[in-house]
Amino acid sequence: MDLGYTVRPVICRTDDDTLTHGFFGSGFLIMSTRGFPYFITALHVLTNHGREPSDLQVPYALGAHEPLPFGQPFNARVEDAPNLADLLALPIPAQFVLEKEIWKNLYPLRPTDTNSKVGDTAVVIGFPHDYQEVFYEDNRGEYVPTSMTCTISNITEEEQVLELSTPSEVELTTFDLFSGSPVYAFRDPKVAYLAGVVLQGGREANRLFALSSRILYNLIEIHERNNAAEP
Repeated sequence: MDLGYTVRPVICRTDDDTLTHGFFGSGFLIMSTRGFPYFITALHVLTNHGREPSDLQVPYALGAHEPLPFGQPFNARVEDAPNLADLLALPIPAQFVLEKEIWKNLYPLRPTDTNSKVGDTAVVIGFPHDYQEVFYEDNRGEYVPTSMTCTISNITEEEQVLELSTPSEVELTTFDLFSGSPVYAFRDPKVAYLAGVVLQGGREANRLFALSSRILYNLIEIHERNNAAEP
């Protein structure tokens, strides 16, 4: 599949009288092992700007104006583990996914995605600020998925945080708005897996930090077991 088609800009309603929508970060689409669709992003993409999940206006497809419909969002809600609590999942009605044929653009989350290795090559795909055209006067934007190759240089086992080393020659001046982006890694050039979700980055240090997809996989498994029905 074309991994670039899984990503979406995080767009929200605002309280501004002239600017009704704003662009705050990145997110992506997945399908759980039970076949349920979700939109994944970082909670701080919303809370840092005073937004709520109910403000989301994420386009169902790049270039489309109709937003994705969402069910009740959920996260880990772990007060003493902010990285875990920063992972946000929003269910998407399965019927909408079928009608719009979005299922073609959903990444199938698998148990094998949870076994990242130090040294694996990875690519982050999202909407960093430098490469987007946001026309605030016209209340519109042109959002271009941008990819950046990096390497998994460390994994903090206890917190399940991936450290990603990025090339110093990358032209981006900031990693702003990459938060919520998927990290797809490769064990060989032809087989990609979802390694994690970007939470933060420091351009000067050439580092990005992502929460391992092991946390995402477990979060969705627990949610679906507890609900025992379509989320």
